[in-house]
Amino acid sequence: MNISKRFSLYFLATIISRGVGFILLPLYTEHLSTAEYGVLAIIDTLGLYFGIFVAGGLGTALVRFYDVDDSQNNKNVFTGVVSIVSLLFLFLLAIVALITAFYDFNLISSNIILLSMTYFGLDTVNSLYIRQLNINKSDKTYFVVLMMKLAIAVPLNIYFIAYKEMGVIGFIYANLLSSSFVLFFSCIPYFIKQFSLPSLAFLKKLMSYSLPFIPNGLLEALFTSISIILLQLFHPPESLGVFAIALKLASILFLVSEPIQSLWVPYVFSIKNDPDKGVKYAKGMRLMTLALLLAAFGVTSFSGVIFYFLVDEQFKEAITVLPILLLANCIYMLRGTARIGIMLSDDVKKIPYATLLTIVISLPIFAYLTYRFGAMGAALGQLTQSCVLILIFLHWSNKFVVIKTKAIQYIPPIIVFLLMSNVINVEVSLNILTPLIVFFSYLIFIYFSGAINRDEKEFVLTQIKSRLKEKE
Repeated sequence: MNISKRFSLYFLATIISRGVGFILLPLYTEHLSTAEYGVLAIIDTLGLYFGIFVAGGLGTALVRFYDVDDSQNNKNVFTGVVSIVSLLFLFLLAIVALITAFYDFNLISSNIILLSMTYFGLDTVNSLYIRQLNINKSDKTYFVVLMMKLAIAVPLNIYFIAYKEMGVIGFIYANLLSSSFVLFFSCIPYFIKQFSLPSLAFLKKLMSYSLPFIPNGLLEALFTSISIILLQLFHPPESLGVFAIALKLASILFLVSEPIQSLWVPYVFSIKNDPDKGVKYAKGMRLMTLALLLAAFGVTSFSGVIFYFLVDEQFKEAITVLPILLLANCIYMLRGTARIGIMLSDDVKKIPYATLLTIVISLPIFAYLTYRFGAMGAALGQLTQSCVLILIFLHWSNKFVVIKTKAIQYIPPIIVFLLMSNVINVEVSLNILTPLIVFFSYLIFIYFSGAINRDEKEFVLTQIKSRLKEKE
């Protein structure tokens, strides 16, 4: 399958899987209160930390130690990674069960916590399996597995939440059952087929590479969830629920980011010995920024229409913080390329230090903004954090691989995005002519203002032509 067909398949899979989540938003916002949606945000945060403890950097190890010419090595890597993750999952689940037996959480019952952790644990194992399919270029199987999970999860969500009116616990039941189905009918059979007993030395190699990612993962989880934590501390659950809806809508950017990353990340590692890799990384990072900004502005342009169709009236306040969260996500999604020099040097211990330094620098500002301005302050704090993180990663990464890019190149399109987002009429309306005009005006500005220079245009065209001719 050539590169254009692969991209189309991944893009379609992303559109469908992410799109279903947004299609279900009316179900969630109609049958869940703002406070209940706030509880879901807390559960997601707990699951994020749980998944990091379980997986660490083992998901990255799948890519790092993959060898296209050594199938036995690849079997050892996959078997080792899944075995370690499964054992850690069971161990950590036992610890969580012990904690919930002796400690009573005010907002969330012990039953909900245990079921949530089980769901996130199973989903972590499934995600390793799906990543392996991506690495092996088993694209059709990858697509089928994702669609199978959705085909089960969607009817169950409707049944438990709308028909049975089970609220938060219904959401957990639906996702737990769909993840279990994928695990038992697809992941485990594949694991048995690929099973190969790796040596202890090989397992030690995997662990030594992945362990530094655990503190970094925890710090990144704190990084991405500080807004949730601060809102929970300073404001009522209703405010957290409103912010969580805006956060959900801001994740629309994954529709653009995920298919790009699915192809970009393997490419980044494949040119690690190229003497011009720094230039290519810089161009890729810059073009990715522009693509994400265009997608973000598209979402902002149609925000009134989106809220009219998808979101209940009680969540309408979320529309005001959406543009800031979209911009914060745009910048945060560049971190993989920004830290590529550190990754290629295998000096991954620097990554958690960079994340920790970012949190220390931005936390006082973040806390004040959230306390003073609520959901909008949390969004501004998240934007501040993202900018600081990328700057630190680039500074340290350039010691190993010089990514020839400058901050001034990113400022004009970002300023235009903020200014034009501010003038858009965000009142809920079905008049989509105005946002269409504004959106395409922005496209024209990006193209003719020099935001994409001639060299970058030629670079993109060359890459597209070469990939279209490439056969797997």
